Parts: sequence; structure tokens; C-alpha cells
Amino acid sequence: MTGDGLLQSVRGSAAVRLRTLSSRTRSSRAYRHARGATASAITRLNGSFGLDLPTPTADLKIHGQVRTGTNYLAELVRLNLMVHVFESDEAGWKHGPIELAAGTSFVIITKDPYRWLVSFRNWEQIHHRSGESDLALFARAPVTHPRLRAAWAAADPIDAWNLSMASWLAQVDAGRAVLIRYEDLLRDLHGQLGRLEQACCARRRVTNFVDVSERVDTWPTPEPRHAFERAKYLPCGPPAEFSDDALELMRERLAAEIIERLGYTWW
Repeated sequence: MTGDGLLQSVRGSAAVRLRTLSSRTRSSRAYRHARGATASAITRLNGSFGLDLPTPTADLKIHGQVRTGTNYLAELVRLNLMVHVFESDEAGWKHGPIELAAGTSFVIITKDPYRWLVSFRNWEQIHHRSGESDLALFARAPVTHPRLRAAWAAADPIDAWNLSMASWLAQVDAGRAVLIRYEDLLRDLHGQLGRLEQACCARRRVTNFVDVSERVDTWPTPEPRHAFERAKYLPCGPPAEFSDDALELMRERLAAEIIERLGYTWW
């Protein structure tokens, strides 16, 4: 079959498959698999016949724990790369396990667990789900975020962190997801977005990557939030909110292999 014939065959097959799935959302696994198969077929055509046919816009799903910069990263990608970024609940909940599908790229964003625990405690207080001011007591108590507790069957916040990180890192180690640390994103925006650009085979929207200076999670909350402060998320010692008891608890409960794998520091 000639190149033109193959092209018409691929286009026709893709159109039929996507029409069949038209009643479903773009985030459904069936639709994502169909788009992935189409993209793969066009890529093979381009390689075999020296063509430059456009492939469907890459789909990207970002996963990470609550308060780890998922919204910040999503906004950066939308501003800088020609990629379709799934929303929080599309193609699986962004704070839950990955729902694999062909044609979808996955990114995991992590935050230093000490600063994450403070951010998570503050978030739960803002939403009136916890009134615990003692960080060690908060870390020992049942997870107050009902959906997060259900997603990971977690006993407490540290358990939720360990379980989610282990699940996501398994996908990274299998080559099915890219890992980005929130701290690295703040320090080296261009380098980290460049990694995503290559991983997603995406084109740039801009010549030079642009940053976001204001917080992007601007929706109303029961209590007001503080302004975005970059410096407090760059580790230079344990957060001031940590007592000796809380530090000891983290040393006892955090999964050592995950801390070492992510390159974070014990305090």
C-alpha cells in the first residue's frame, strides 16, 4: 500500500473509532486509547515515508499529593507547552492512583514531606476539617480529608504520603511517568519544563518559558489563604512548626527508601 493509501486508512480508522466513542468524554480510557493508537500510527507513517503529518495534541495527567503544586505545574504547562492537561477529576483523580491509558503522559510532582505536612495541616484547618495545632498530633490522627483517606485507605497523613509516593514511584520506575520535585521546579523552571517538553514530545507555545508569579488556586475557601511565598518551600532546615516530637515521628514513620529515592533530607 502506498503512503497516501496508508494515510487514508489510518485517518478513516481513527475517525470511525473516535466517532464510536463520541458519547464519552476525552478523559475516558477508551477515548484515550483510541487517540493514542492514532498518534502512534501517524508517528510510524511519518518515520516510514518522511512525512510531517501532525499528531493529536498530547494528553497530560498530573498527579501529586494535596498541596504539592499540582495546580502550579498545570498552569505552567498550559502557558508554555502545546499539551492538553486533564483537569483535577479527569482521567482519574489527580491525588489518587494513576489510571493508565495509551496516549496519555503522566507526571508526578512531589514536595519535601516536612513542608508538605505543614501545608496539608494548614489546608485542613482552612476547610474546618481539623483544628489540631500540634503537628505531631495531626500527623498521628486519622486523615481528615475524606476523599484522600478513601483513595489510599490511609490511617493517617504520613501513611497517605508513604502509600501514594510508593504507588506513583512504581510508575516512574516502570517508565510510565515523569517525576518532578516541586523544589526543583521553583529553582530551575526552564530545566524542568524542558524535561516535560521532551517526555510529552510537545511543541512550545513560547520561545522562552514563562513563570507564574501569583498563586493559581484562587477559588474561594472557608478561610483566607496567605500569599504565595516561594522561599518557604525551599528546604533549608525543618519548618518552624515542627517540635522535637514531630521530627522524631517523621524519622520513625516516613518510608526511608522513598526519602532516599526522592533525595529529601531527614531532619
